[in-house]
Amino acid sequence: MQNVKVKISSIQPEKPCRCGNSFQHWKNFSHRFITGCPVVGCGKKDIVGMHVEKSESSDKEIYIIPLCTEHSVSKDELEILEATKFVSADLKKTCGEGFMTYIDAPVL
Repeated sequence: MQNVKVKISSIQPEKPCRCGNSFQHWKNFSHRFITGCPVVGCGKKDIVGMHVEKSESSDKEIYIIPLCTEHSVSKDELEILEATKFVSADLKKTCGEGFMTYIDAPVL
C-alpha cells in the first residue's frame, strides 16, 4: 500500500446523515480510532469528517475521512497516510434507508 492523494469533494451534504455528522459517520463505519489528522506531516487534533475524492485514480466514489479543520478547507491536493480508512459517503451503502430500516424494525 502507499499514501493516497485526495481533494475535498465539491459535493458536500446539505444536512447531516443519520449518524449526526460526517466525523461520527466515519467513526461508526470505519471502526477505527484516530488521534490526529491523517495528512502526511500534520497530526493536528481538531478533527472533522470531510467528503473527499481520490486524485489520480479511476475510483470516482466520494468518501468520508477525518481531517483537521485547517485541511478540511484546503483547495490543494492532500496526501493521506496509507492506514487511513476511507468510508463510503453513499448513504445507501452505510447508514441510509436499508440499514436503518432493519434497526428501526419493530420487534414482533
